[in-house]
Amino acid sequence: MIVAAMLRAGSQLTMIDIDRGSTQMDNPIQRSFMLFDKGQYFLGWLFISILVAILTFLWSLLLVVPGIIKAYSYSQAFYIYRDAYDRGESMTALQAITQSREMMNGYKSFLFIMDLSFLLWDLLVVVTFGLAGLFVLPYYDLARAKFYNQLVWQQSETQSVASTDDDR
Repeated sequence: MIVAAMLRAGSQLTMIDIDRGSTQMDNPIQRSFMLFDKGQYFLGWLFISILVAILTFLWSLLLVVPGIIKAYSYSQAFYIYRDAYDRGESMTALQAITQSREMMNGYKSFLFIMDLSFLLWDLLVVVTFGLAGLFVLPYYDLARAKFYNQLVWQQSETQSVASTDDDR
């Protein structure tokens, strides 16, 4: 399961690059191992995954609903970490989680509804004993990458409008 999670994280990074149009798809299988290309990606993924699991578990001790809400709050942390690393900025796993929580303010319900729209696809994966997952998971990961890229674009637009208003 751990190896599958690592490969899936590599494919999620690839989906962000595909959505941004910043990658060549000449070796798609090799791109799945992107997590291992840079050691910092792997370490970031590892620490973020562990911290998110611990924090989500602790919030779930209160009730199930706060755990679900926090899981959605922390869902963009690895993407944020990766973008910061690619820009050459130093970022810890906890900083990425905090930025994800701030970025997801007002957008958790949208992502939850988007995830609900994949419910029948998930059922198909279960009915086919995982075989349909070969097609459904990349589709889901691309939808999540699109969501993240749109969220980043929206946040940058909001900041540029705010800075323009401050200049006046």
